[in-house]
Amino acid sequence: MAQNRSRHRSARTPVVEARLDPTWQSPYSASPQEVSDNESALAASFRVQYLAGMTLSVGGVVLLLAAVALGILGIVGAVALLAGVAVLANRAVTMTKWRHESLLLADRILGEFEPVADTTLRQRIGTIAERLSATFGLADVSCFIVKDSSVNATFLPLGDPGRWALIVTSGLLSEIELIDLEGVVAHCMARVRLRLTDRRSAAAVSTLNPDKARELAGRDQAYRADEIAAAAIRYPLGIARALEFCAQNPATSGYFVSAAYAQQRWVWFDQYADQAQSSLGDLDRADVRARALLEW
Repeated sequence: MAQNRSRHRSARTPVVEARLDPTWQSPYSASPQEVSDNESALAASFRVQYLAGMTLSVGGVVLLLAAVALGILGIVGAVALLAGVAVLANRAVTMTKWRHESLLLADRILGEFEPVADTTLRQRIGTIAERLSATFGLADVSCFIVKDSSVNATFLPLGDPGRWALIVTSGLLSEIELIDLEGVVAHCMARVRLRLTDRRSAAAVSTLNPDKARELAGRDQAYRADEIAAAAIRYPLGIARALEFCAQNPATSGYFVSAAYAQQRWVWFDQYADQAQSSLGDLDRADVRARALLEW
């Protein structure tokens, strides 16, 4: 009898099939939209200038047509057309120049430092870079150690597509724990996954003023790279500890207080290494990023 009651209850129990949401996206992976936005950032930064050039060109054509029809305004139309073409040509040349110089940025930065040839340190950073390269789907990564007491690092294209340069300071290797070092390198590589590297490199070689350069580099994107990196490593709070050290020990001499760094800051792990104070809510600042990660 008990067996029959069990069968009766089983027959009446509704079965709900498990369904996966095909639109679900992990917040700790780079979304297609943000990847697309970062990939098109350089072109988008020139869009206003292109529109201005197109407006002048179209206006010039209209005036020239009017001049043919009415016999007037020919000179004005020609000037407007030439001005529009000049704007378009200048923007195209500038974009091409920045893209080219971005590929040379790693060599330019290496030229600012004295190299460190320490086998033990090279093995330490090489081991971390090799493991994280596999995690982030990267290959052909060359490691460079430069002499500077600041804690900082950058990850840049090395001339040819697919070749990368991981540049770390000697201070990074001597001042923080190995697990924190892993977090710094992961952050640098996470920028590639987000497609931030190209736009930040372009900002670092541009002639834009600081505000416009920051917009091109990607405002508040440093913390986003922290998130992507934290989800991929063994000890996520290692990034926060490294950032806390950076915030407490701003640079006082050397490259990280130079004019070169002021222009190239956008490609570095700590992009405000020369500034002791921060603005609350600015997710590009080391101490704000550290606090945000501690609440993560």
